[in-house]
Amino acid sequence: MEDKQKKPTITVIDTVYLRNLMPGNQECVYFLYSSRFSGAMKEAAISTNATILYDITNDQAVEELSRLLALNIHFHDDDGRILSPTPLMDTMWHALILDTRLHLEFQATLPFYVHHRPLGVTDGERLTRLAADTYLETQLKVEDEELEDEESERQQADDEEYSKAMTKEAEEEVERQPEVGNEELRKKATQNAESPKEITVKIIIPQRYPQQDTIKARMHMRDTTKFWRLISGIKSKVRPQPPGPYYTSDFRLFFEGSGFWERTPPGKLVWKMGIVYIFILR
Repeated sequence: MEDKQKKPTITVIDTVYLRNLMPGNQECVYFLYSSRFSGAMKEAAISTNATILYDITNDQAVEELSRLLALNIHFHDDDGRILSPTPLMDTMWHALILDTRLHLEFQATLPFYVHHRPLGVTDGERLTRLAADTYLETQLKVEDEELEDEESERQQADDEEYSKAMTKEAEEEVERQPEVGNEELRKKATQNAESPKEITVKIIIPQRYPQQDTIKARMHMRDTTKFWRLISGIKSKVRPQPPGPYYTSDFRLFFEGSGFWERTPPGKLVWKMGIVYIFILR
């Protein structure tokens, strides 16, 4: 049992682009479940602690998946209410997966869509495009690294400018309020310049999903540079922004719908007219 628990968590993906998805990454493999559940996928999923991300077409598919993986799968909404997979609606759900073999619970914290329809041509075209995007991403690796380096240098300059501005603002406050005590305000200036900067990634969901969500992360200045480098690396692959997954070594982003990025300094990235999911891989 201990050996099984130490195995990597995987998620299942359709055979359309399973092998091209994340070459060389043995820590996590994702695939989209459909009726075409191959023997190789079954073997991989059963032999590994599995978290499943998939299109559900009907109750029979849910039962089949549960039987193949020896898992009990439940669905709950954002309020935590356990829901039946019937009726299946075009909405956002979360999966609560209980592995009865290992008596362990895995919470799928990443949202996914449940589609009340068979896996059709549209999905096939989408998966094919994702495979092509993944292949193109490999081909553009050198170019993307150069773009990331350029963006990293620009962001580092932005961070330094931000730090100087914070320090200058506090020093000006010292001059404006000498009675408060110069030493105390200079200390405050240093703390402001070196303290973590809050980065906000705002998710604006399309019209049929009127909700909004905001993800905030606090990072030190040096980590902020890395964050924006990763984001810019993903943005450099979106030409134009299509739906689909884009990967870096630390972040996983999924795009739904069409939209555009808008960055409002300092440290705010907004994806408008679309959905973006950010997955922290480590």
